[in-house]
Amino acid sequence: MRSWHVRRWPRRAVAPAAALVAVGVPLAVAATVLAVRALPRVDRATLTTGAQFANAAATATILLDPSMLASLVESRRWRQIGRVRSRRFLSGPGWWAMLQADVRRLRRHPSALLIWTALILVQYAAALALPGLAGAAQVVFGYLATDRLTGGLRSISRSPGLRRALGGSDAALRGIHVVVPAIGAGLWWLLTVPTVDGGPPWLGPVLALGVVAAAWRSGTRPPINYGGATVNTPFGMIPVDLLRQGGRGPALLAVLVLVRLFLG
Repeated sequence: MRSWHVRRWPRRAVAPAAALVAVGVPLAVAATVLAVRALPRVDRATLTTGAQFANAAATATILLDPSMLASLVESRRWRQIGRVRSRRFLSGPGWWAMLQADVRRLRRHPSALLIWTALILVQYAAALALPGLAGAAQVVFGYLATDRLTGGLRSISRSPGLRRALGGSDAALRGIHVVVPAIGAGLWWLLTVPTVDGGPPWLGPVLALGVVAAAWRSGTRPPINYGGATVNTPFGMIPVDLLRQGGRGPALLAVLVLVRLFLG
């Protein structure tokens, strides 16, 4: 009995470049059309604001000082809020009032909590896409989530006048303003524990404390000193002291990532 076989022609593999062009070109055309239509609605105030952000971003990049851009963004954000309704704090000692003020700061800055929550979803997505790097991703995203909650710590550390007005030692003021980031880091870490496995039992708590310490070092970084040492190399002068100051916090984060990769 004769059997008939249907011959199927092999499908041609679609090149990644062709797929990117097929998706990217329509998006680029649509974005260009929308941008051209929005030009008549751009006023002088918008152009001035954009120029300030561009200058601040360029200066922060050249001088390796992200705080220049961060301070401008924060001042713009508080100007957009404009006026708020003041409420009394619960009675208690001074540290209790400052802790309530730090919590209220987050209520008036909801984008920090939104980013904190979004990074939880990003961690779960990273665990599904790259399960082998889920532990390292947890450390990095945990640091970014905690850093979003350090607004009060940065304000206290960068303003000697504010510290003198509040009274008390610098260590006590910074310790009060690290409570909210530490609690936020602990909650974030507990919510993302199901995304990682492996490693000794003590590794998770140690890494969580390390993430808080890295956020602390970033939030309490003093103003950058540009008179430090430089090293002459075949590639030009490298400001090693400037890199050291800018790496305060991220350097500890890199150590935590390596620990997680080797022990996870």
